[in-house]
Amino acid sequence: MNRFTRVAFKTILWIIGVIIALAILIVFLIRIPSVQNYIAGKVTQYVEGKIGTPVKIGYINIDFPKKLVLQDIYLADQSKDTLVAGKSIAVDINMLKLLKNTVEIQSIEAEGITAKIRRTLPDSSFNFDYIVKAFASQKESTPTADSSSALLFNLDKVKFDKFHIVYADDVIGTSADVYLNSLNTNIKKFDLTKNMAFNLPKVKIDGLSATIKQWRPMVDGSAPSVEDFGITDETAQTTTLLPDVGIQIADLTNILVRYEDQSSLLNTKFYVKNLHADINKIDLNKEVVDIQTISLDGSDNSVLFGKVLKKANSIAKPTVDTTKVNWIVSAKDIQINNTSLAYRDDNQARMKGFDYFNIKIPGMKTSLSDLYYSADSISGSLNELVASDRSGFVIKQLKGDFKYTNTGAEIKNLYAETPRTLLRDYVKVTYPSLDIVAKKPELLYVNANIKKSHVNMRDIYYFAPFLDTMQVMKPLMDKKFAIDGRVVGKVNDLNIPAIDFQTLSNTRVIASLRLRGLPEVDKMSLDLNLKKLTTGRSDIEKLISKNILPSGIELPNTIGLTGTFKGGMKAFNTNLSLVTEKGTAKFNGKVGMIGRDTTYDAFVSIRDFDIGKIMKMDSTLGILSFEGKIKGHGTDPKKLVANFDGKVNRMDAMGYRYQNIDMNLTADKGDIKAAVVSPDPNIQLTLNATANMKSKYPQVDFELQVDTINLKNLKLMDDEF
Repeated sequence: MNRFTRVAFKTILWIIGVIIALAILIVFLIRIPSVQNYIAGKVTQYVEGKIGTPVKIGYINIDFPKKLVLQDIYLADQSKDTLVAGKSIAVDINMLKLLKNTVEIQSIEAEGITAKIRRTLPDSSFNFDYIVKAFASQKESTPTADSSSALLFNLDKVKFDKFHIVYADDVIGTSADVYLNSLNTNIKKFDLTKNMAFNLPKVKIDGLSATIKQWRPMVDGSAPSVEDFGITDETAQTTTLLPDVGIQIADLTNILVRYEDQSSLLNTKFYVKNLHADINKIDLNKEVVDIQTISLDGSDNSVLFGKVLKKANSIAKPTVDTTKVNWIVSAKDIQINNTSLAYRDDNQARMKGFDYFNIKIPGMKTSLSDLYYSADSISGSLNELVASDRSGFVIKQLKGDFKYTNTGAEIKNLYAETPRTLLRDYVKVTYPSLDIVAKKPELLYVNANIKKSHVNMRDIYYFAPFLDTMQVMKPLMDKKFAIDGRVVGKVNDLNIPAIDFQTLSNTRVIASLRLRGLPEVDKMSLDLNLKKLTTGRSDIEKLISKNILPSGIELPNTIGLTGTFKGGMKAFNTNLSLVTEKGTAKFNGKVGMIGRDTTYDAFVSIRDFDIGKIMKMDSTLGILSFEGKIKGHGTDPKKLVANFDGKVNRMDAMGYRYQNIDMNLTADKGDIKAAVVSPDPNIQLTLNATANMKSKYPQVDFELQVDTINLKNLKLMDDEF
């Protein structure tokens, strides 16, 4: 190696050594508190000179090349009020990577931060606008490849304690006062370009109190823009996309949010004691939220509308929200405990029973699984719901697998229990669409199986309080009805293959039924197989108001009815049998009403009926046994064509028993013939009568042949005649 080479080599080593020594010296000096305070003073002076308002940094600690700590921070706005103040900010940052356009932060901790943001009229400027302008470039320069590259952010641990943010915006008439006690999270992605993206695997917030007030309706274009906050990235300014947010675990405790709208007199409160959520996916742009579990323990929420005075001659213009909602929300498991809900609208009149505009539900408990919500459907499994309302309505237990779509609803494994009512099993309703079924209700399809259930009218009253104003319903308002049955079919063709209905002590109906023609009553037809109907006087008097029942009738103690009925309003065919302790009766026949004509073919039988007790005339009347058959058509005597044959087997009157009295009547378009024959030895007679009903004044002729009549034996006279 020649002499020149040795000198050059020593010179290079000396230069490198000096550079290293200077770097070590700089690092050493930066770590000296006095030097750090000197730097803090220079930074403070520079910022104050740049923005023209007081700036204070009480203490700065730089642990090059990673850690930066600022304490006792204060920044005033142009009105000499606090803009930003803080107890401490500690940032673990890789300062060398700033040279590569990368902000890499291992951790950031901030404590005791206060920020006050205001936007005032008439200039609509924020109280920090002067800072944004002070640091903005005076000239736009042509960006180079390096300078135009996006600034990358890598953040990890974030911890905020005791944050207080005050926001007042006179332009949109809104203020907010937010206090955050503690926030802990890890940030895996922090991208402020384009639509912005944030990935926070785990977020924990303890103690958040927010009070938001709005005193003026927001006007389009008055909301703050990203430019107002100094974000100059063109993609962030022009994009219509929402930020990409990724949160896997959220733990929220002691959250209180209040919102007040003075224009609508709306006051709301939402308090959450403990909320834990495991989240699979959140996509605000595709409107998708997929949640694994949500657990809410302790919550108090209220929505209250004060009474708004209507202005004279003001006509409210209805607003139609045409925004299409495409959100898809799913949750595998939801647990809610000890949650209170309140809703009141003082613009609506108070109502008896369950007031839909004055709801207060304390301590609700519910469990849901496999919840799915979209714009056209909602489904899931309600495993438990326990709730009570201020009205007195109580849900002891509500369970079921439910599904609702644009074309129907279905509930499987239904179990709905109150202290007085139990409903269970299965209900399904389908229809082409709500608009179509509103015009054509006959297209509504029902498939329901109500199994071993009972309904108390006091629970029905909560949702239909008007019932107690109906005279016919008043006796029913404290009664319970047991139901077991099934119904399937469209409204215009309903099939009830089996129904068992019970109430009180002796009333029960067991039947099957086919109902056609609804909702048009005149086209309705009924196919009833009445297997059993039992009731009695005591039950009927409890079910029907006394002023509706005939005062001159005494009902039997026991009543049983069986038989069939097939037909509708224009024609029917029936075979019914009535059994009571006061006698029996049967009716078997058919009746048809075609146009103005009526046809009939029927057989009637009454056996041992105590009409005296039933009509409360037992001193003059007694047992009646009768049977008769009638066939014909018409009800107008001038057009009547009919034949009637009947026989009084027994009739007790005035203490005498009349027996075996035959009767016959024929009618042929105004010509009527009648005959009565009594072979009774105490009243043996024959009556033949004719009538002409064709003329204006009816003409009646009769011939009475009396063989024997014993008025004394007939108990009509005390002495013989």
